[in-house]
Amino acid sequence: MILLAGQRFRQLLRAVWTNYDPNTQTLRLADPKGKRLKAVDHVLPVSTSVARELAALSSLRGEGDFIFSSSGGVKAIHHTTISGEIREVARKGKSSAGYRPGDLRRTAETRLQALGVSRDVRAQLLSHGRSGGVQAEHYERHDYVAEKTAALALWERHLKGVTSPDMNKAAAAGREIGGSAAAESIAIA
Repeated sequence: MILLAGQRFRQLLRAVWTNYDPNTQTLRLADPKGKRLKAVDHVLPVSTSVARELAALSSLRGEGDFIFSSSGGVKAIHHTTISGEIREVARKGKSSAGYRPGDLRRTAETRLQALGVSRDVRAQLLSHGRSGGVQAEHYERHDYVAEKTAALALWERHLKGVTSPDMNKAAAAGREIGGSAAAESIAIA
């Protein structure tokens, strides 16, 4: 879900079941980043695939409220657990470059940019889009849910494309015959 949504780990891990509306397929996250005195709501639309994953998690729900939990929802998974897992996957992978969990967000934003998603929509999707001043504080009320939904659908299609067996075979074949950097970047994207 982290890769499919491009959100900050800590924001997602704080989410509780009352933050998720399966009818509208939205997850309301608290965004305390920046110089805010109070966290602001960040509404994240979820795709049908993510909604299915959330339904599966819900079936495992215990007595607690946290969505992402290994203790039946009583306690949220700690962000360092996820960070450690991502580092371990990177270590076992073929990449020799240092890898940080925040690289997933950077990759999501960069690839969304390459896919033609506007800066404004990317900013809203990744919860960077809150400008300051009178205009933002008093007048701008659009929630960008439709635009974020479209961007996430595009992103999910892209991820499915680059992780399909056919795409991986094509990228591997490109490397075997001295393939281009583009073929290799497709396999890694």
